[in-house]
Amino acid sequence: MHRLRFWPWVLVFFALAASVRAEDGVVLWAAGDVAGCSWTGDEATAALLERLGAPDAGWVAALGDLAYPSGTSRQFARCYDPSWGRFRERTLAVAGNHEHYTRKAAGFFGYFGAGAAHPPAGFAVHRIGSWSVYALDSRCLLDQGCLPGGELYARLEAELREDLARCSLVLVHHPRFSSGVHGSSTRMQPLWALFQHYGVELVLSGHDHHYERFAPLDAEGRVDPERGTVQFVVGTGGAGLRRLRQRASGSLFADDAHHGVLELTLAENRYAWRFVTVEGKVLDAGAADCHD
Repeated sequence: MHRLRFWPWVLVFFALAASVRAEDGVVLWAAGDVAGCSWTGDEATAALLERLGAPDAGWVAALGDLAYPSGTSRQFARCYDPSWGRFRERTLAVAGNHEHYTRKAAGFFGYFGAGAAHPPAGFAVHRIGSWSVYALDSRCLLDQGCLPGGELYARLEAELREDLARCSLVLVHHPRFSSGVHGSSTRMQPLWALFQHYGVELVLSGHDHHYERFAPLDAEGRVDPERGTVQFVVGTGGAGLRRLRQRASGSLFADDAHHGVLELTLAENRYAWRFVTVEGKVLDAGAADCHD
C-alpha cells in the first residue's frame, strides 16, 4: 500500500472546512473498473453510493471497464446490473478497453443506450448544474480519431470552442497521467493539450486500479497552477486493486489499498472533492475555483 502521508486528519479538517457545501452544487460520484461476477468489490461500492445518496440525488460517472472480462450483454446483465445497475438512469458512462473486447462495444452501448458516447460522434455532452461534462470514448486513440486532423478531434474541438460554461470536466477511461501499472498515456497528450487550451478543469479516468489526484498539469506534465488541468484516476470501483509503481510527476495523493468512489460537488465557478472508501473513510479532500 502506498499513500501520501502528511498529517492526514489535519489535511481533511482544513479541506472540508474550505469545501463547497453539497447544497450549493450538484454531486457527481465517479469510479471505473467496476464489476465482475467473481468478486464483490462492486457490491461494496454500490452500497457506498447508496449511503452517500445515489440514486435519489446527483449523478454517477462510470469510467469504463464496467463489466469484466469482455463487456458482453450477458456480463452487463449478470455482473454489472445487480450492483451499479440500480443507478443506471442517472449514470454517465464511458466505454473502456474491456468493453471493446466485444465487437463495437455492443454490450456497453446496448446496456446504456442513448446516454452513452455513441459513434460516430464518439462523445456525449451533458449539462450538470452550471457545468459541462464531456463523456469521451478513448477507443478513438487506437484509430487515430482523437489525434489532430481526426474527425472526432475536430468535432470535440468545435464543441469546446462554442461551450460558454466557465467550468467543464471530461470523463474518459484512459488517463493521461498515472503512477499505476499501465502508467501515463502519451497517446492522450494531444487531447490533453486540447482540454487545457479550452480551459477544462478536471479529467476523470480509470484504467489503473487505484486512486490518484494530480496537480494542475499541461500536456507535457508540467505543473501549471493558472491554466493546467487536474486529473483524478479512480479505478477503484470494484476490480482487484493494483500496487502503485514509481510516482508520476505532479502526483499529489495516491492510494492503492481501498475501493471507493470520488465524490465531486460541482458548484457555480467552484468544485469540491472527497475520495470516500467503502469503509466510510475520507482519504483525500479539498476544494478549488474554476479557471477565470
